[in-house]
Amino acid sequence: MRNYLAKIGSVVLLVGVIVGAMWFDRADNTVPTVNAVVQRVIDGDTIDVLIDKNTVRIRLVGIDAPELSQENGAAAKQYLDQYIQGYSVDVALGNQDKSGRTLGEVYMPTLDPATQKKSRLSVNELLVRSGHAWAYRDDGKVQDSRYEPLESLARTEKRGLWKNGAAVEPWQWRRSQMNE
Repeated sequence: MRNYLAKIGSVVLLVGVIVGAMWFDRADNTVPTVNAVVQRVIDGDTIDVLIDKNTVRIRLVGIDAPELSQENGAAAKQYLDQYIQGYSVDVALGNQDKSGRTLGEVYMPTLDPATQKKSRLSVNELLVRSGHAWAYRDDGKVQDSRYEPLESLARTEKRGLWKNGAAVEPWQWRRSQMNE
């Protein structure tokens, strides 16, 4: 048990040092990122990444995908898996959630074929835009306003989980499971 706690403590410390070092002496106000390799897609909004030889569980911040045992849950996981499993990504690390996962926004490097310019694609935004996740809500209010129009567009165009129109929000589904 001590080894397990020591390992968790060292991972938390490592993440803290990396984030702190990246913020130190930053002239611009962009969110710092760390490079990571996606080891495993857990579900539609949780992944394991390798950062400096340490596995860190990342909960994609600002979104909420269906649970695996929920309708559309396996499809959300599969969609995420096809885009990032085994790939190098950049992660903007945040705080930890109540389950001990590190909150983060995940970016895939992209290259515009027309201009050959490098850019980054937010995987979090991609999941909402494609209809595989909701904008995360706290007390019924969208946590990050960037995701609300993406969710609205996915609903309007009946993408992903919006195809059948009867999708149940993950927070409602979780609540119903606790009451059973």
